[in-house]
Amino acid sequence: MHTATPQTRAELRIGSEVLCHDRPAGRLERVVFSPRQGVVTHLVIHRGLLGHQDRVVPFAHVATINDERIVLDLTCEELEQFPTYDPKAFSIPEAEWQAAHGYGPEQAVVSLGGAPAELQRLPAERSGVLAPLADETAIAVVSEGMEVVCRDGRVGRVALVLLDRQTHHATHIVVRQGWLTRRDIIVPLDWAVEISERRIVLDARDWQIEQLPDYRPDEEIAEDVRQALYDAPQFHDGADFFAMQVSVRDGVVTLRGNVRNSVRRIEAERIARRVRGVIDVRNELLADDALELLVAQALRSDGRLQIHDLVVTSMLGLVRLHGRVPDAQQRELAAQVARHVTGVQAIDNQLTVDPLLARARTETSSSATQLEAEP
Repeated sequence: MHTATPQTRAELRIGSEVLCHDRPAGRLERVVFSPRQGVVTHLVIHRGLLGHQDRVVPFAHVATINDERIVLDLTCEELEQFPTYDPKAFSIPEAEWQAAHGYGPEQAVVSLGGAPAELQRLPAERSGVLAPLADETAIAVVSEGMEVVCRDGRVGRVALVLLDRQTHHATHIVVRQGWLTRRDIIVPLDWAVEISERRIVLDARDWQIEQLPDYRPDEEIAEDVRQALYDAPQFHDGADFFAMQVSVRDGVVTLRGNVRNSVRRIEAERIARRVRGVIDVRNELLADDALELLVAQALRSDGRLQIHDLVVTSMLGLVRLHGRVPDAQQRELAAQVARHVTGVQAIDNQLTVDPLLARARTETSSSATQLEAEP
């Protein structure tokens, strides 16, 4: 057994079993390399049958490694808090690069420094915007029209500067490429190794530049996401599509509303992520199967309620309650409790009043009182 360090390369076998503190977590799907440092920075853990469940975990959370398994210093619940693997946020190095590091096709990837979730798009004034350099020990001025080059040649010119909304620091630049076939790409500023008065030099190769995400206006992205969802075979019946709302801010897509099951919730996010120009997706869709569990839990945990044979069903947020209650007040109270669960659009209260339950409750209460009164 070995203590893990970022330099421990040979022991990271693709396909190795990954364990958390409490139970098995999955298998090692990919490793994320830092080309500058030449070390593994993250692991991509395959969490199930669908790729959307893969989690990107910092290498620092690796506790031990041997020839067959990797142990993380996390629980499976903690592992679920890490971001899912989005191929658009990573590039696949050339085959020669993969082979030189001992990996097969697509087993090693390089982070593209994906944009933060909250960005403010700010046109770069001629006076410029201050931005930290890669070593964070100095600042430089980034201006509109500055030439951007990489190790293989010219990339384009600065069109916009992207700021983090919370810190107001410049984090990315939008670089305009070409004339007739124009393309605007989002470049992380931490790739810059030199920012002079007239140009920005990136520590990157052409193949990395080609895989950077596109910059597009929010309105265009939103329209394309809606169209992609509308065209998807799994949403052809229209019900789920019209129950979803799509909004885009700074390239970040937010999906809200209701869908009929968790599979469709996952598929909607996958479809949105594939749209050109999407930086990230916030999936706030609520699936009917998850909503049914939430409502049932709320009703069963409310000490004021006495519901027998409870069954909760949902259709795109329309929740139906089935079961028996002792009186009309209990029936109305159950509807109120269910109505306050996030994601519930309407309540169809099918609970029935059963006088026998009221009588049984009264008799039970009377027996308890009599027992207390006896010496």
